[in-house]
Amino acid sequence: MTEVNKVDLAGLFRSRQKATQAAQELNREFAIHQGTKGEATETSWIRLLQEYLPNRYAIERAMVVDSNGEASEQIDIVIFDRQYTPFVINYEGLVYIPAESVYAVFEVKQDVSKEHVEYASKKIQSVRRLERTSALITDHTGTQRKKKLFEIPAGLLTLSSSWSPALGDSFETAIKKSWKVEQGKLHLGCVLSEGGFRVVQDEGDLTIEKSESDASLMYFLMSLFKTLQPLGTVPAVDMDEYLRWIESTSIKPRKHDT
Repeated sequence: MTEVNKVDLAGLFRSRQKATQAAQELNREFAIHQGTKGEATETSWIRLLQEYLPNRYAIERAMVVDSNGEASEQIDIVIFDRQYTPFVINYEGLVYIPAESVYAVFEVKQDVSKEHVEYASKKIQSVRRLERTSALITDHTGTQRKKKLFEIPAGLLTLSSSWSPALGDSFETAIKKSWKVEQGKLHLGCVLSEGGFRVVQDEGDLTIEKSESDASLMYFLMSLFKTLQPLGTVPAVDMDEYLRWIESTSIKPRKHDT
């Protein structure tokens, strides 16, 4: 009988979590400038997501823009379409992504707290309030249709928690409160040293499911992919709407005197 090789998948994820957690703890301890500390932590999460998400997804620190010329606040992590996005502008280190191309957004903080949950909710509102178009697309059968817009999933990623217990009642109250704020819902996230979490809604009732601390990274990544899977592809950008905005804001050339 051929021997079957086995892989300890959970063990591999635990090792990856320990390495990520150690790097972020080192950064928090020795980074002197607060801005540098935050940027290094964001970069750590971005690289991790780039490592584990399929290639169809791109991950950047970015601002999201719409066909009206409106823009979000700068978002720590934007997961967006890599295949069908018609334009992504990188100008002097600032990345601009069309709203239609966004799959999910996350804010990154050193710890989870009431203030940071509220801050993340506010930043996320600035993305969800943008106008998203949906142009007709032709599928393999020749049928034309428009992709229905979905609510952009969002969350918070941290190293630790300011609460004790870390993911107890105060944490749950803050997360559930975000669901009462228009466009401010936090769906899922990760507190590396304490656990991953996701909000489950069943007939209006909210439940926050959480993992054990040693499975926080694995739980978050699998919850994220489970959230992204049913979304399918992003809506097609209606380029006519962006062209109208550009035309309306362009400076008309002056006619020369004859």
